[in-house]
Amino acid sequence: DGTNVPESILCSGLTDQYKPIQNSRIADFFKEYIDNGVATMETAISLFNGQIVILMAKTNENFELAGGDKIEQYLYCASYHTGRDKLKIRSSNTRVVCNNTFSYSLHQNAVVEGLISHRFEFTNEVESQVKSDLGISIDQMNKFKEQSELLASKKLKENDLLNYLLVVYQPELLKEKSFDMSKMFDKGYEFRPSMNVNRSYGAFHDTFESDGKTHKLENTGNDLASCKDDTWWKAFNAVTYNEDHLRGGSKRDEFRTERALLENSSIKAKALDTALELASQ
Repeated sequence: DGTNVPESILCSGLTDQYKPIQNSRIADFFKEYIDNGVATMETAISLFNGQIVILMAKTNENFELAGGDKIEQYLYCASYHTGRDKLKIRSSNTRVVCNNTFSYSLHQNAVVEGLISHRFEFTNEVESQVKSDLGISIDQMNKFKEQSELLASKKLKENDLLNYLLVVYQPELLKEKSFDMSKMFDKGYEFRPSMNVNRSYGAFHDTFESDGKTHKLENTGNDLASCKDDTWWKAFNAVTYNEDHLRGGSKRDEFRTERALLENSSIKAKALDTALELASQ
């Protein structure tokens, strides 16, 4: 972002064990993908006065659901100059129409899991292992395609949607013996849905409430054929839309960037697993 951060701040509290990873070294990581035509560079972002630098490339892997609902795959690297956080390298699937993201953390079968400690040099050998682990992401993309197609083929009713959102965000309500789902939006009812349930429910119906007023949401993708018949894919994307676009209040843009690019959201993983389970019943 052009901000010059004093070295005394960036290096505060560091010991001789800390191995800095330069931004230029991270750029070199993508060179093989670019030279081989596997990916194209898309974005370079600096956050928090240069303490976090993110590079992102779009791969050739993508698929499309009914109505032109396109899902693209990205590789991104988040380099932390904080003295405590590990370098993170991840793959992320992005729904083009609304920029909803779903990131894989490569926990299964990965050796280094896309996390590089600053206690070690980012050598060519480490880079090769990371790239080998990222090869897993292609298989994950194919699996996500199958899962997405299943969700887009299954319809749900209003009660299914409410139950789904509660399982994801507020499962404790479902354990209350006197809880009546049909009353949870009634004014004065003792069991109130959380803000995340409210926002996700609104995203499903293309609405957003702010300052006591109801606004229409745009570019949710709900008008595409994959969602227009109230499918489980639409319900899942209501959650990811909330996670990526509606959370964070006045700092929403900063929150969205951090959540979408730097973190693998456990909420999204739970939302996907829950949707697949309920859609298969």
